[in-house]
Amino acid sequence: IELLGKANQILIIGVGTSEPIVKTAYNMFMRLGLNCRAQSDSYLQLMEVALLTPGDVVLGISQSGSSVDPILTLEQAKQNGVSTICIPGNTQSPLTKYADVVLLSVAREARAETIASRLAQSTIIDALYVIMALNSMETANQNEKHIWDALLPKML
Repeated sequence: IELLGKANQILIIGVGTSEPIVKTAYNMFMRLGLNCRAQSDSYLQLMEVALLTPGDVVLGISQSGSSVDPILTLEQAKQNGVSTICIPGNTQSPLTKYADVVLLSVAREARAETIASRLAQSTIIDALYVIMALNSMETANQNEKHIWDALLPKML
């Protein structure tokens, strides 16, 4: 919570089936007024992380924790002195080697689809959002009001 709340910039990354969770995290954190970006393209992840500096944070989401692209991105982040957080499904996965903080997402899939793991990852993102919103309730409320004031007239 402290790393995310104090970050100059937050880069949220993931590939494949983690992409919807990356976008959800971006949507939630952006609403809190956090300076964040979401990237699910392998090359763009590396390009963006190359420009980060200490005081920034990379949040890597990978259920397997062994997808090459998030590993390379977190590795580059560490080389740049950037703080790293990962949400893997296994504490022994290679991704955790480059993480300052590991938020384990435990799920057992009953089918070939990645439903259970997405729910576990979403729950972690939801919890982070709620805690950060509670820590800055006034800002969270103001931001939501600004968002709805901008959207509502366009929706009617």
